[in-house]
Amino acid sequence: VPGARDPEWHRTILSGDIFGDDQPDSVNRDDNCHHVVVVVDDPSIDEVAVLDGVTVRGGHADGPPEMDGAGVWTMGVDLRLERCTLVDNDALDEGGGLYAENADVTVFRCTLDGNTGGDGGGAFVRDAELTLVGSDILANQATWGVDGRAKGGGIGLGGDSRVRARNSSFQ
Repeated sequence: VPGARDPEWHRTILSGDIFGDDQPDSVNRDDNCHHVVVVVDDPSIDEVAVLDGVTVRGGHADGPPEMDGAGVWTMGVDLRLERCTLVDNDALDEGGGLYAENADVTVFRCTLDGNTGGDGGGAFVRDAELTLVGSDILANQATWGVDGRAKGGGIGLGGDSRVRARNSSFQ
């Protein structure tokens, strides 16, 4: 029945932790996948991709060539995240929780918590628009930037990007 599912009671976890052995502070992450969710363009579909009611965790984009978007990675595809939690993902370069390039991304009633990236620990958008509605951006960390300075613990921007936030919190 549409609308009947309740992700609070029936959790779906998408994990990059292949062996189930992750420890705090990114210990045992070498076996983890670089991206937990990858959204790719399909020219035959003219719709927004939707990810609803899932937890995305344990992505580890740690090195060439995959260093961005450990939790969710999208390029050229508009994306809507609804009632999702992106937690404990780490990217060596940009966007620990979320990386979006050349896309419009809406984050609706989501939590981005405890993600790490060189720039944009929670999310990084490049030549993209990010809209946050009723979402919490918590305890994310930027560790370093390509210019030697960490930027955007919660959200980082590159190129021609912008962020709009409504009823959302940053901590």
